[in-house]
Amino acid sequence: MDVEKRRIELIKDLQAARKFTRAAYAHLADEALAFPLRPELNLPLWELAHVAWFQEYWCVRFPRIAQTPSCIANADARFDSRAIDHAARWDLDYPQRTEVLKFMDDTLEMVIDRVPKIPAARLYFYELALRHEAMHTEAFVMSLHTLGLPAPDGVRPPRAQAVVAQDIAFSGGTFTLGTPAGENARFVFDNEKWSHDSTVAPFAIASALTTCGEYAPYLDATGAPAPRDWRKNATHGWESRWFDRWSPIATNAPVSNVSQREALAYCAWAKRRLPTEMEWEFAMLESAQSAPQVFTAERASDAFADAFGNLWQWTASDFAPYPGFAADPYEEYSEPWFDGKHKSLRGSSFVTNPALSHNKFRNFYLPQRQDVFAGFRTCALEKIR
Repeated sequence: MDVEKRRIELIKDLQAARKFTRAAYAHLADEALAFPLRPELNLPLWELAHVAWFQEYWCVRFPRIAQTPSCIANADARFDSRAIDHAARWDLDYPQRTEVLKFMDDTLEMVIDRVPKIPAARLYFYELALRHEAMHTEAFVMSLHTLGLPAPDGVRPPRAQAVVAQDIAFSGGTFTLGTPAGENARFVFDNEKWSHDSTVAPFAIASALTTCGEYAPYLDATGAPAPRDWRKNATHGWESRWFDRWSPIATNAPVSNVSQREALAYCAWAKRRLPTEMEWEFAMLESAQSAPQVFTAERASDAFADAFGNLWQWTASDFAPYPGFAADPYEEYSEPWFDGKHKSLRGSSFVTNPALSHNKFRNFYLPQRQDVFAGFRTCALEKIR
């Protein structure tokens, strides 16, 4: 990696991420920021302040925390998610919106001022802060959709699919799952470390995500509960909600905001199954043979054109550590969620930051979550010989 070139790019990436973060709630009046207490939500002012706190903590204050106070009062007691229970965040003494935005501006200014000067090894924490902010910004947009509030400017629905999905067969074999050790071209999360030989049996996987037009007949045939954002209209048939607006489903659009449990129920009816994490990554690598081990949407093959930038994709796999896992300095990122309950998702959504949109990134949520911008692709039950 050209470190000096990355310093210049990193400043731009940090600025762009903060611009998107600030825009996520900019269209809402102050009173609209009083989100209800729900397990999948955070209070906007708390979450915005937490993003700024995290950036300041890791980029400016770490490792000399005690000797380096925050630029806002009582920051650690109010905005450190490791120390504050989720429900308790609704009872905190919050700064005003203008103070939170100033905190965000001040921390970003401090961080950007340091990027050209710090040792190359310290850039890890700046890259971490960038990706942490990107994840929270996506969560901001998810919250708006969950509550039926208007979408931020520029946010568009998942792309419709131009072709009918077909199964693509793979003969399987041994390949390297995970990120190669010594990867120095990009930031690597601890749960990607490190690549190791994995063997995949022959399988066939759909070339596209399951569409609304495929999902609706399943609902009609089984009487299964509709996704949270669907309803049946006596005149128009099935409708789906996009933030604060309802419209008839687009039959060639991928079904979105479904839980893994809903995806599994559909698979059982359709006599299909979800791919494993291993199968998903194998399919991406094999279908883009000229691509390196780690690649983004630009290197994905036409066969899986919707792998990135449309919807996250549920897999059948538990979110689990790779062999030899060791937590990185931000120990709470992965390890607490290796609990046998969280499930892995791959790909990326229409609102995911490009820094997180590549074939090695591992997302993870509880299988009942319906607020995630997630869909799914399926595999044939029979192994291909």
